[in-house]
Amino acid sequence: MNIISPSSAASAARSRDVAGTAARRRRARATAVLAAAAAASAIWLLADAAGADFTMRAAGQSLTIILPMVIVVTLWFGGVAWAAIALLERYASSAATTWTRLAGGILLLSFVPIFAEHATAGTRAALVAIHLTVATILITALRRTAKARDTSHAISRDTGPGS
Repeated sequence: MNIISPSSAASAARSRDVAGTAARRRRARATAVLAAAAAASAIWLLADAAGADFTMRAAGQSLTIILPMVIVVTLWFGGVAWAAIALLERYASSAATTWTRLAGGILLLSFVPIFAEHATAGTRAALVAIHLTVATILITALRRTAKARDTSHAISRDTGPGS
């Protein structure tokens, strides 16, 4: 005979909730990364149709940014962002706030090559629009999915003798 106590039933329900929450968090994050890549692609296509040449020149060399590069780089940075928020959830006391500050700083740094290298105004405007759009999607979506750090098992410094 298998007897289930109320506490074991509650524990099992809690485990299912945690697993369901983790699955929803993964789906939301994957959707955000894919949405960022789709948005970057749409901006690239619109700017290309409007005449942006997407060529950057520096030190005698040139690089033409093509659509597959935009997609791959956006997906790669989306994966890096996902890993960063996951690490912050594990180790930072306020993952969402730390994430927002970190991502905002990286966004600002991402503008340096756009303005440090020679490019047409249309190319620069398109790249700034891509960077801002991707950052907006990833920062807000990943912040929204950030979980609070579980401190229920942490040892408090105030629990020693005489506290």
